[in-house]
Amino acid sequence: MMARRWSCVFVFLVGGIFLEPTLSAAKGQSTFSLSQYKGKRSLLIFFAKEKSDPIVHKQIEVLKDLHKELKKSNIELIYSFESDSPGRWGTTHLRAVESQDLRRSLKVEPNDFLLILINKEGAIKKRSTQALSKEALLPWIK
Repeated sequence: MMARRWSCVFVFLVGGIFLEPTLSAAKGQSTFSLSQYKGKRSLLIFFAKEKSDPIVHKQIEVLKDLHKELKKSNIELIYSFESDSPGRWGTTHLRAVESQDLRRSLKVEPNDFLLILINKEGAIKKRSTQALSKEALLPWIK
């Protein structure tokens, strides 16, 4: 059984502050926290209901095409799915409980399709509720 430990970290958002839960996983498992990126990297977080949705596949392909640009701009890409499909955080799987906590901390409604760009300081700089083309995403990461 996985033990949970909750700690509060402040991450600045446009229009307010939220408390971010941090999970401690069983020994040997990674844990995810937005605060580990603060001051270091920007984040592009992609929320979707399920990985099998054709729109999601299309958006993932666009994001894969932008891999070099994301790396050059020091932006970490994170996928979070509402279903049981594991999300991704770098080369690590984002577990369902971590995806749920990430959604809750960023106030993303269940089943929402959402792209969020968070800068190094923790502020949300861009949001989109629609899938974006490579051309539409390039200004976000430049």
